[in-house]
Amino acid sequence: MQQCCKNTIFANYSFKLFQNVKKSIYFFILFLSISIKIIAQNKEIIEKDTTKQLEEVIIKSQKENQKEYSTQSTEILKGDALNTEKGKTLGDLLRNINGVNTLQTGATIVKPIIQGNSGNRILILNNGIRQEGQQWGSEHAPEIDPFIANQVTVIKGAESVRYGAEAIGGVILVETPDLFQKRKTIEWQNIGFSNGRGGASSFTFGQSRKNWAHRIQGSLKKLGDANSATYTLSNTGVEERNFSVAIGSQFKKIKQEIFYSRFDTDLAILSAAHIGNMSDLANAIDRQTPFVVNDFTYTIKNPRQKVIHQLLKWQAESNLSFLTIKWQLGHQINQRQEFDVRRTAFSTTIPTLNLEITTTTFDLVLIPNLKKTNFSYQFGLNGLIQQNKNVGFTGIRPLLPQFYHIGVGFFGVMRYVSNQSEWEFGGRIDNKDIEVKKFNFQNELITNHFNFKNFSLTFGNIYQWNEKITSRFTIASAFRPPSVAEMFSEGVHHGSGVIEEGNQNLAVEKSWKTTFNFQYQSKKEKIKQWNFQSDIYYQYLDNYIFSSPKEIRATIRGVFPVLRYQQTQAIIFGADFTARYYWNRFLDTKIDISLIKGKDLNENAPLIFMPANKFKNEWTYLIEKKENKKLFFDKLSFSLAAVYVMQQQFAPPVFTANQALQALLVGDISLPNTTFDLASPPDAYLLFQADINLKIKKMNFGIRADNLFNQSYREYLNRFRYFADDTGRNISIRLGFDF
Repeated sequence: MQQCCKNTIFANYSFKLFQNVKKSIYFFILFLSISIKIIAQNKEIIEKDTTKQLEEVIIKSQKENQKEYSTQSTEILKGDALNTEKGKTLGDLLRNINGVNTLQTGATIVKPIIQGNSGNRILILNNGIRQEGQQWGSEHAPEIDPFIANQVTVIKGAESVRYGAEAIGGVILVETPDLFQKRKTIEWQNIGFSNGRGGASSFTFGQSRKNWAHRIQGSLKKLGDANSATYTLSNTGVEERNFSVAIGSQFKKIKQEIFYSRFDTDLAILSAAHIGNMSDLANAIDRQTPFVVNDFTYTIKNPRQKVIHQLLKWQAESNLSFLTIKWQLGHQINQRQEFDVRRTAFSTTIPTLNLEITTTTFDLVLIPNLKKTNFSYQFGLNGLIQQNKNVGFTGIRPLLPQFYHIGVGFFGVMRYVSNQSEWEFGGRIDNKDIEVKKFNFQNELITNHFNFKNFSLTFGNIYQWNEKITSRFTIASAFRPPSVAEMFSEGVHHGSGVIEEGNQNLAVEKSWKTTFNFQYQSKKEKIKQWNFQSDIYYQYLDNYIFSSPKEIRATIRGVFPVLRYQQTQAIIFGADFTARYYWNRFLDTKIDISLIKGKDLNENAPLIFMPANKFKNEWTYLIEKKENKKLFFDKLSFSLAAVYVMQQQFAPPVFTANQALQALLVGDISLPNTTFDLASPPDAYLLFQADINLKIKKMNFGIRADNLFNQSYREYLNRFRYFADDTGRNISIRLGFDF
């Protein structure tokens, strides 16, 4: 009966939303019909008056169009650079890209930060489908197995026009190999880690014939407690069991693929970070070592997380003489359970947070096949239907309510390519409806309905000054509606040890970002060659959403800081510089510099949790068989890198847990009326890493040492820096076969 009622509510709600969506569809059809008329007119004019010289330019421009994702600055991780990072989390894997940092919750939960933007401001596409899960918390990592990827692309800029809302700070594309790329694929990769005394293994088998292809992939991962430089980080183990399968076909002008993946992980949460009250928090921050330091174990105890993410995708591409049509349908089920250290008679096997979110997405892209023209066009439609529900019998009031979310977006992108430059202009309109249902403290069902509309624009240019110098310039607007967690969180978040309170009055977060990219390459040959690249960016955010402590509240479980979501006007600006010099055919050195600053304009104060400035210098010595045919190996490389992270000097003021505790003891439980932190930013640190890679025909072997000299340090963007040091030395051994 209850399920029937839910279905009726959802059906009525969907019909009501259709009235809003229908207006957007009319707009898209009108926009598309006008654009097709313009394209047809341009095509007729060009076909009547085309010179041989123009044809040569067209061939070049078409090739350039195929290579470019957009005019935004783009970094691609693939080949050997990607293989050496396999076995790590997606966030750790991207950490070596300049301008990308990570927001951590210990050693196992890592979220990427792109030029100061993280969380719901970063859109991740898993094999073409936007990743949708319970990703609102700092301790909620992307549920993706990096072993499935043969290429990971990071777009460092607002890409809302192509990919939709939430791409306000950047896009991460996790791309799988083309099913028809090889006749037969057999890959076996194994990685062992000293820190955690475990490892990961992945096996892939694929086969393709003329019209059919398939691929099966699976991976396992198990690590015990991690270690800092001097002690065990108790209860920090991880287990993963992942699987994916893909089947594809290509007949005449139609290519299709069905893909399924299952990501299943158990994550332990550092025992010392489980703080019951304000006094414990004050003592924990002042201690040099954590409260809990036990012997090493593989056992995962409470507090812990269990997450299962399933993805089913169908995609097709049809290449007609005048039009290319791409469409895909995706369905995701994300199940998240969080287990606390119970202080009642409840079993440790009963979760304190039990959420399930299901998401269905639809994407359609139309690309007119225009010959003999410098113009290219894309038109697209994106749709999303999402439902989030609380699974009962947790014994605790749900932190988040149930909600329904329906969204639709339409976009168009025009691109013009000439001899030296490329111009891009795009626009997008989005409509999002969210209905939230929750019970108040009087057990009355309350329904809230929200509608968010916005128009996004992007304008970009790529200019080839000569054979050595290229510049990119982009101006993009983007938006992000507040998440349900930001509006309706209510209660103790056991994984964070805080009380979270949402704000139903949050407005749409809007962004305007300007980026300038400059690239210089002195020679084509790798002898005394200079490569230089810079990214300079400035981002203004209207109604920037963040949470900060506002009071201390006594509960039956203890005393906790209360974090409330609020908004401000903010700017994030900085620069990423990369320089590389090839001394000869064997030796090169690379320098990465990342500078960033975030400011709260309303308070004229720093934004909290912005990355610190970072410097990296890496030396690589590479020997390849093509230089000496007598060598028994195909490739051998040695590298040594030093990473220096400065102390975050531009941080909010500190109001320590001890100060808060003393205020509580005298009856004053109010906190400063400004953004503040409970502890000062940690000191600067310098880490070294070394890497050796050997490739012999179809075998790859490697040894890597991170934190080579076992340095004790704390990272500002690690949520557990209040309680313990970061991880110590980690030596990994890789062995892979590619048949």
